[in-house]
Amino acid sequence: MEERKNAGYTITDSIHIGKTEFVIGENHTKYGTMYVTWECSGKDNYFWGHYMNDRQAAERDLLERVHLQLELNMQMSESTPKRREHER
Repeated sequence: MEERKNAGYTITDSIHIGKTEFVIGENHTKYGTMYVTWECSGKDNYFWGHYMNDRQAAERDLLERVHLQLELNMQMSESTPKRREHER
């Protein structure tokens, strides 16, 4: 994965679910290491950050966000009318 940064955080992990990407950012400061999960579009538009100071909490949050997006995608897929295949 190419190195990506946002707001002083290095992106260490990324999961795509459908058209949505979620990432973990890590920032080493003199006060300790901070983590954030963001939703991301276009590889450089980060938003809806969840900030924490524990790596495992960030990993859990990332997976929870991905799971919620998967559920949303499945609901949208189920509500979309299916095309009928034409019989010959």
